Amino acid sequence: MYFLDASHQAFYEQAIIAEQAENNPSRKALFYCLGLMEETRYHISDLYNFTRHTTKDSGLWAKWQTRDTRKVCNLAFNLYNGYTGRNSLYVMDFTPWRIFDSPLRPYLFQAIDIRFGEEPTIKEESK
Repeated sequence: MYFLDASHQAFYEQAIIAEQAENNPSRKALFYCLGLMEETRYHISDLYNFTRHTTKDSGLWAKWQTRDTRKVCNLAFNLYNGYTGRNSLYVMDFTPWRIFDSPLRPYLFQAIDIRFGEEPTIKEESK
């Protein structure tokens, strides 16, 4: 696993310990994503309820959100619980076309790997 910087790694490790999520790939992917940017780390209480262990979709529309933080949060929420917006108007914000148009793309792919693990390769059928 690779991290953007030391702050990203520290946030991730602290969140995993706090949530006892060592064996929970959904939470691990969530905190990996939300730890990528200083803004999302700072506003974690707007995005996640540590008491209920749930995401807070209202945080996706907070005034502090930027184009890039929203992409990271959208992927994080989707990997955690399949969230794709409050209604059909927002579904496009959760498409790969929107999310992965980012310089953070390698880290976003790392989050997918954390969530789903390495898939076995598909062998070609013999002809």
